This record gives sequence, C-alpha cells and structure tokens, in this order.
Amino acid sequence: MDTTTEVLLETQETLLWRQIHPSFCQENEVSSKAFQPLDGVVSSAAFRPSKDHDYKLSTSHGDLISAEACWERHTQQLGRQSEGVLALNVSECQEQELPVIHDQHNFEDHVSIDFRGNSRKGMEKKASKLRYAAEQRGWQYIQDSE
Repeated sequence: MDTTTEVLLETQETLLWRQIHPSFCQENEVSSKAFQPLDGVVSSAAFRPSKDHDYKLSTSHGDLISAEACWERHTQQLGRQSEGVLALNVSECQEQELPVIHDQHNFEDHVSIDFRGNSRKGMEKKASKLRYAAEQRGWQYIQDSE
C-alpha cells in the first residue's frame, strides 16, 4: 500500500503532533545533547528533519488522532521511544515558509513539514522557532512517570 495522496494542509489552527524522543529532553530540563537550548525542555533538534527523511519532519494530524492515541501508537505499536507529544499548528509552519503536507505516509494521519530547499542554517533557525512555538503551547501528552 504505497499509493499515498499528498494534500497541502492549509487549515491554520490544525494541530500537528510531534513525538519528542527522550534524548532531546531530560526530566523537564534541557539535555546536554540539546542543540541551542532556549529556556525550555526540548532541543530544537527535535524539530529539525534529517537527510535520511528527505528533510521532511514527521507529525500527525491532530484532527484525525488524539495526542495520547498518537503517543500510544508510536510507543506501543511501533516500539519507539517518546517522552511525550508537543504540537505545532499549520500557521506556525506557514510563518516559517514550510509547506505542511498531509501525505498519509504509513498512517492516514501522517503529515510532513517540508524543510527541503532550506540551507542547514535556515533549517536550524526554523526548527528553533518551531520548538519555541511548541513549548509555548506546552506538552499535549506526556507519559506517566511511575
């Protein structure tokens, strides 16, 4: 099932869930591995895509799945690590001139934030601004620390 449809998302207030790997935060303090910390809990690297992912940042469509369900799928079904879920909205990506593409890659709710065409420094700056916006909104779902 590799036939995916790509649709540019333009509903500005649609939330996009982003999983935050534990290496990008540490007990609500910036990890020593964090890149350019900005008085927050999360590294901007959590919002910077890699070449391995064709410079597209994976998120999930907040109108199609809850933050908690998204986290549970990511950690329980896929067996990946996530400290919790932060969110951006489409408008915040548009402000950085980053297209938001509902590409349904692997899941119906998969959305990519497209950083292609930006220099490395441009990606770093935009990732830092996205991280700041997400932190201002706060954790949308965070794992229980029992």
